[in-house]
Amino acid sequence: DYAATEDLSFMLAAMNGTDNTDYNITGNVVLGGQIGFKGQYLNLIYGNSGAGDQFQIDYTGGFDLSDAFYVGINASYN
Repeated sequence: DYAATEDLSFMLAAMNGTDNTDYNITGNVVLGGQIGFKGQYLNLIYGNSGAGDQFQIDYTGGFDLSDAFYVGINASYN
C-alpha cells in the first residue's frame, strides 16, 4: 500500500482467487492492484484462479448528490 498523496493511493497484492474463501486447494495465486483517488477505487485482478485464467476489473466509489444523499456504485467486469 502506497499513498502518493493524501488523495492518491496505489496497492499491489498476490492473493488467492476471489472464490477461494476458506482455503486454496489448488495453490494458484492471482495478482491484484488498486488505484484510489479521492474515495474512488479501481481494482484489477489477473491470474489462474484454479478454474482457468481470470481477469476482473472493478470500480467502487460514489458521489454526493446533496448533503443528505450519497449514491454508491460498485460495478464489475469479468
